[in-house]
Amino acid sequence: MHPRRYLPKSSSTIKSKSTSNVKSLSTSVAKSKSHQSFDSTETFATTLLTDNAAFSTLPRQIDLRRWMAPIVSQDLMNTCAASAFASACEYLIKRRTGSYVQLSRLFIHFNAQVIDQRTHTVEDAGATRKNVIVGMRKFGVCKEEYWPYDRRLLNKKPSPDAYEAARRFSIVSLRLPFQINAMRTYLANKIPVVIAAKIKYEINGEVNANGGYLPIPDADDEEISYLGSHAVLLVGYDDDSEYFIARNSWGRDWGYYGYCFLPYQYLLDERLVNYPDYAYAITHVVARMDFLPPMRSLGVTSYPVDGQRRRARNRARSKSRATHAVSKYK
Repeated sequence: MHPRRYLPKSSSTIKSKSTSNVKSLSTSVAKSKSHQSFDSTETFATTLLTDNAAFSTLPRQIDLRRWMAPIVSQDLMNTCAASAFASACEYLIKRRTGSYVQLSRLFIHFNAQVIDQRTHTVEDAGATRKNVIVGMRKFGVCKEEYWPYDRRLLNKKPSPDAYEAARRFSIVSLRLPFQINAMRTYLANKIPVVIAAKIKYEINGEVNANGGYLPIPDADDEEISYLGSHAVLLVGYDDDSEYFIARNSWGRDWGYYGYCFLPYQYLLDERLVNYPDYAYAITHVVARMDFLPPMRSLGVTSYPVDGQRRRARNRARSKSRATHAVSKYK
């Protein structure tokens, strides 16, 4: 069974910025608060599964699906990372306010690709989770209506209205070790975790037959070595059955209504994951008080708002140098 595909929307559905929409998202976003980062001094065993007493007090089951937004489909676009992080933000908003706000995945995806590829003429080659995070911190997030999920908008620079709406918000993100207990700790604290693993799309029938359980590929499965990593959002776990609940972005027809049960052993298989690649979490969606994009030192071409400031600053410096040179020879 193939994921349900959304029909392309007309470009006329792209709405211009409206004050009411900005206020709507603003009321759904948590204000900046102090937050605790993952305790980096915690001693982790070299193996992923440990019997450390520090983790024995964690709940044996966690399930955050009740606060998740409806399952989405990538529609054959390489937006898995953007979809996973957008879902994490939508969860935080829903958890805090009780309201569902759909965020623009293509807005997040484009900015991440610009950082990945260091050009605004991007190709749909996917994006690393690290640079999705960087793009969300720099450019923010906006509602879906500002830049809809339409194939015709793939690899297109979002509208000025989308950037204007998005720059009012940023995120607080954390990087954590790619370890079972680290992920359990975050989930036990009601924070979903984004990971990347090799998952075969073609096994949908087998996943459905197994009641949503993702099978571990055979040792002689050569196809695995050619697969790229696929980002999913962990939204729960069960220690008794030893699996994570993973939210996918291949539509509701995939797996168990769009989710799957990812065995702990799946993440112990070095063929299927890249341990040094880390896992990521978003703890807050925050209102940016000054509305100014941070992290100006990124090695990518700046957007118009930054370009205008840079040109003005350079003109001021040039004028200052010229004035100094003239006064020097008077």
